[in-house]
Amino acid sequence: MAFMAMFMVMIFFAVVAIGLINLIIGIVLDIIWGVRKKKEKKVYPAHKVFAVIFTVIGVVLGICPVAFVGIASGIEKYKEYAEIKDFTDEERVYSTDFPDVSEAFDFRGDHYVRVYDIHPQPSHDNFKETPVGAIIYDNNHGTDDHSLIYSVENVMGIMILDLEYTSDLFIKESEVDRFVEYYTNEVPLYCQVTNYKDSSSETVIQDVDSARVRELRDRIENNGGQAYDYDYDREIGYLIFYAVDDIGYIDFSCFDTDRGLMVAYLGKQCIVEGEDEAFIRSFFDNKGV
Repeated sequence: MAFMAMFMVMIFFAVVAIGLINLIIGIVLDIIWGVRKKKEKKVYPAHKVFAVIFTVIGVVLGICPVAFVGIASGIEKYKEYAEIKDFTDEERVYSTDFPDVSEAFDFRGDHYVRVYDIHPQPSHDNFKETPVGAIIYDNNHGTDDHSLIYSVENVMGIMILDLEYTSDLFIKESEVDRFVEYYTNEVPLYCQVTNYKDSSSETVIQDVDSARVRELRDRIENNGGQAYDYDYDREIGYLIFYAVDDIGYIDFSCFDTDRGLMVAYLGKQCIVEGEDEAFIRSFFDNKGV
């Protein structure tokens, strides 16, 4: 990737250099044309043609690319300014570079830390966020470089921040344990079903017994065996139980085996029977329990 970028830059400069050479030749021919015309001397048609051709090529190759880059850079700088111009000093966090704030930062008088245990789903419809501030960097790339800070809507009703260019959330340090506990064991869930035996493949079931899902998750995690004998030819599909605000999820892979229905979660597996088996199979029947 770096080589390709360097190669493109070299091509850009080569094109501009060729353009400038043509422009210089064209300008010289234009000057000669003007001088001869002023002295009322004959200017040959070929001279005029080459003067125009070299001048046009010079402008197109030597001036236009540089002008385009300059205009694009100006537009980008304006967009950067427009993104942060309405934020107050309290809503701006100043940092030397991104690594300094990638784990924690202070915002509006509170200390926020990055939480790795809960995984948000920014591409989902229920994950909604609003820009509320910005990290302003002084990293020798220009003082306008920044990352936006977003406030994430959530059913827990606390301030959850999402920092641009990161995949995790930031929580007030004093609320981290409560946040992790809630999204691990309490938040309501909905289910996205991928059914390999059904051509429709994916369905979404909103009415989910969240407590029962977590009971099964905990049983597999605490008592399940290591998941090493998957038979993917007999895989029924998988169930992903998302938090209703798309902050966190639980995912099960389900297989028909000679021993019965096997459910796998985070590298462990467990055979489920009776009511638990009926519960899991109900999702693949697009009913849910």
